[in-house]
Amino acid sequence: MARDEKLKERWETVVSKLSKQFADGDTLDLDAIIYLIGYYELDFVDKDGWPHYKSLAELPHLKAGEQSVLMKEAIVNYFLANDYIQ
Repeated sequence: MARDEKLKERWETVVSKLSKQFADGDTLDLDAIIYLIGYYELDFVDKDGWPHYKSLAELPHLKAGEQSVLMKEAIVNYFLANDYIQ
């Protein structure tokens, strides 16, 4: 299986399992999953109710699409390393 296909399959598994566990089946987005595993730390919630996060580690400068792939890959690797998915 190609790297991108395997990442997509694993990403969908992570989203599905976490959504069932933490969101009563509603689909969690990338920001919600990042919050759960701690790549970013909640800094504050503004007066309009929007959460603001601070970065715990500096990320490389990438285009938006590349950032999304990098974050998904890191999240998948985190959950693989912690035996949450296979």
